[in-house]
Amino acid sequence: MEISGRNPISAGLAIDSFRKMGFNVGSAICEIIDNSLQANSTSIEITIKYLPKSTLQTYRRIEKFVFVDNGDGMENDTLYDCLVLGEGTKRLLKNGIGKFGVGATLGGISQAKLIEVYSKTKTGKWLHTKLDLDLLNQGIGIPEPEVKSPPAEYTENLDNQGTVVIWDNVDVDESEKDMENAAHLIGRIYRKFISLKKIEKGVIVDNTIPVSITLNGEKIAPYDPLYVTFSPKADDTELAKIISSENYDFKPAKGKMHITISHLPKSWWSGPGKEMSKPGNAPVNKTDRKMTADNMGITIVREGREMMFGEIPYLKLLSERAKEDGGAHFENQDRFMGIEISFDRDSDHLFGIESNKSKMYLPRQTRDMIGKILYPVVMQWRDDWDRIRNIGKKGPADPKKPGGKSKTIIQTHMPSPHYTDKEREKLQKFAETLSSSKIEIDEFYSDLVSGYLPMHSWELDAAGPFVKYEHQLKSIIVKYNMNHPFMKKFFETLEDIAERKGVPRDDALSVEEIQRTKTLVDLMLASYGIAEISFESASQTDEVGNTLSTLKSTWSSIAHRISKKDIRTE
Repeated sequence: MEISGRNPISAGLAIDSFRKMGFNVGSAICEIIDNSLQANSTSIEITIKYLPKSTLQTYRRIEKFVFVDNGDGMENDTLYDCLVLGEGTKRLLKNGIGKFGVGATLGGISQAKLIEVYSKTKTGKWLHTKLDLDLLNQGIGIPEPEVKSPPAEYTENLDNQGTVVIWDNVDVDESEKDMENAAHLIGRIYRKFISLKKIEKGVIVDNTIPVSITLNGEKIAPYDPLYVTFSPKADDTELAKIISSENYDFKPAKGKMHITISHLPKSWWSGPGKEMSKPGNAPVNKTDRKMTADNMGITIVREGREMMFGEIPYLKLLSERAKEDGGAHFENQDRFMGIEISFDRDSDHLFGIESNKSKMYLPRQTRDMIGKILYPVVMQWRDDWDRIRNIGKKGPADPKKPGGKSKTIIQTHMPSPHYTDKEREKLQKFAETLSSSKIEIDEFYSDLVSGYLPMHSWELDAAGPFVKYEHQLKSIIVKYNMNHPFMKKFFETLEDIAERKGVPRDDALSVEEIQRTKTLVDLMLASYGIAEISFESASQTDEVGNTLSTLKSTWSSIAHRISKKDIRTE
């Protein structure tokens, strides 16, 4: 297309800007693999050549990238267009990985200043063209393809067709350190192309034409984050099971997605042995099965190619109740369930597909729909996890009665409510609603009369606040949400300290320092609740009500997010 008037794009400056579009070495390599798969390749060879390491370097710098595939090859006109941004043929296709026709060029120039392409169709000759950024700055663009064969060392494994792409004059700081995880990344992103079996719409099917991808001569193994078709641990005889698989339509917007859920074998996360106390950190899972914190999240797949893996920005598990608190986060145990969301290019607009496929951004409508679908599934999984691992049955026989010295200390030093006889009758009736046991009712009543009743609750939603305040007359009821990550980690930490001191975990509070720590936390939470009911008039309460609600929601959300991390300093 000829432009009337001045071209708004300055070629040299535009290319310099395009080089900074956020590609890293892994995402750049994937753009070439995408092209090879689109060209029906069954063999893709990736070779990384390194510069000699100097005495001051820990890792060798990358000198050159070479990509060789046995795909259909390109004829003259297609080859001439292949390095021109936006001139590719992918936009016209109804299926396949490609979309904009810019990824391979942008990926290449993000790493190197010279891109050479050799290509041959079954009945044609080897043709060659290139994009040289140094020449482009001198006003010399992409030359018309010429008949030229690639170096013989790159075509040893090819028959009579294929493409060779070379990235030379590498001028970024990528080194062999950046390539350490490359094979695992490629194996995960392209698992549905390279594995012998794959998941299609919730069904395990044979891969009729598996693709071979090698990196510096080593064949890349698939990595299935659902652990249904493959496990990196070679001697695993039991794999995950698909427990649900459903299609979902977006309305009123047009588009579809398919969500598949798997549960990993119980033997991977439950059973005897110290390492099963925290199975996510067990070497057999972290090292042998290559399980990381990203497994807590979701794998999103487009046209068989993974686009995103891990926690999705701003995606929360949503119920009507959880939505009020901003939604629930994924937690550590969720890495033992697999979640795969797949869609085709007709639904690209619903998944925010960009030219750099590693930077997909889900629109809010899509995030909310996924969050609502996953909420009941994930919560049921957590219930099963707790039941099988017998979580919540440590400590006192009745988890609603935390007791302990801290309660006595707080009740002794807080102002007395000075209840009348009529008010005490109301508190007695309320205490009777909390239990059918006469002993428990008497204890609850005594705490209410003192003005402070702490309770450990396993009934509260993990997505809700980590502590819930209720009021009965002038008494404060502090409900500890024992399903919340903060509370779980807090009590686990107290038990860990006890174990280090040689004290049984169930007797942790017998250690003076641990009891004192718990008392301070109890006092902090109780004093907040007491302060909350200190407003004397209804107008004061209404005035600060919304602010307090927002404050508690944000307070809990921050604690939720940080508590999911590994906060140990050792």
